[in-house]
This record gives sequence, structure tokens and C-alpha cells, in this order.
Amino acid sequence: MDIILIACVDKAWGIAKRGKMAWNIPEETDFFLKTVLQQTDNSKNGYIIARKSWEADFPKSRLKILAHCDVFCLTKAGKFNVPEKQRGKPSTSLDHALSGIRSTPNPPQRVFICGGISLYKEAFMRGIVNKCILSFLPDDYRCDMHLHFIRDNLPNQFNKISTDATHSNFHVEYWGKKPHLANT
Repeated sequence: MDIILIACVDKAWGIAKRGKMAWNIPEETDFFLKTVLQQTDNSKNGYIIARKSWEADFPKSRLKILAHCDVFCLTKAGKFNVPEKQRGKPSTSLDHALSGIRSTPNPPQRVFICGGISLYKEAFMRGIVNKCILSFLPDDYRCDMHLHFIRDNLPNQFNKISTDATHSNFHVEYWGKKPHLANT
């Protein structure tokens, strides 16, 4: 099972400002959705996200994501601020979500780690992630949340597989865990 961290960062590795994405770039949103919704087999993709990120990001796409992915939302209190039909499965931790995904009748080949910052940090720093898909924006959006821990550790733990520069407002880098670290 591939555990894939997917994120969009600005020039300063920022991801959010005041708890929300600091940009609205439809082409990047379309790329994100196409990536997480694309299935590689007959199973749904796994999709792990913090509750606040789920509620803040992509409100128009939640039902589509729920239809194509097994969505697990990390929430300690079990409460949501979105309608019941737009909720993922509540999970108390990353391990709880991964256990839930592995126990589905047809476990996915790909599980996406989709934010917020604490989830990104835990998954990356614990070595759970074996692939990264990072969209890079050319501007600084003056974010107050950054993925510096990924910036600082990525080259030591991952090899860049490829770069996609075909998009007009961003480029994408695909990274895979270095072979000697792949089983950690």
C-alpha cells in the first residue's frame, strides 16, 4: 500500500493562512482532485485528512471525494461542522485511520495524506509516507503555516522521481522514498 503525502505549497513552503488555504487556483484544485480520485485498481483510494481541513477545503467537492475515496477524518471529539452526508469516517488518530482503511473489504492500493499540518508532520516524520506529490506555486502568499519540516528532510529521505511543468500556475514534483529507507 502506498502512503502518499499530497500538498500544495507556496514559494515559502506555506500551506495555509488563518486555518484556510491562502489561494484559489482552479487548475491546481483540479489537479489535486484528479490525482486523489484516480483509481489504480477496483478499490477506492484511502483519504486521510484532519477534520478542520476537511471542513475548510473543497466544500464543492466533498461528495465527489466521498463517492470515490474511503475518507477518514481525524477528530478527537467526534464532532463535525458539515452536514452528515458530507462527513468522512471519524478517526481518533492516524493509526486508527490506517487501521480502518486496512480493514475495509477491498483495501486500497493508495492512501493519500491530505492535511492539516499536524497530520502532515506526524505521517512524514514517523516515516509512514513512501511517496510525496507536491505542487509548487511561484508566489509567496504570506502563510502562517508552513511545511518546513518536509523542505528540510525531503532530500535526505526521498528521491525526486519527476517534475511536471505542464501547468500554467504551478509545477508538480513527484518524490519516492529512498530504497534503503523504504521499509522503515
